[in-house]
Amino acid sequence: MTKKQKEPDNCFTPTEETITQVAIHQKGTNPLFGNSVAHIGPEDEAAGSFLSIKIMYPNESEKIAIDWEMWDRIVETVAKYRKNWEWED
Repeated sequence: MTKKQKEPDNCFTPTEETITQVAIHQKGTNPLFGNSVAHIGPEDEAAGSFLSIKIMYPNESEKIAIDWEMWDRIVETVAKYRKNWEWED
């Protein structure tokens, strides 16, 4: 491209990177399709951004979407009661 040529308007020029999903999994488990892998990230539910949690199972998956205020309340509640709720068999 010479100095006189202009880049096309539709040229993709990355300006920032955004991580949109994190996989939580056991060591050695496939982070995309492994059993009991949790995929966590934002999702657009047509009413704004929600937190999406998708749990992968061998033949299916389950997903929930939670608004951010509800997520904050869940985190606070778990922090408050976890010691009472967590036990070993």
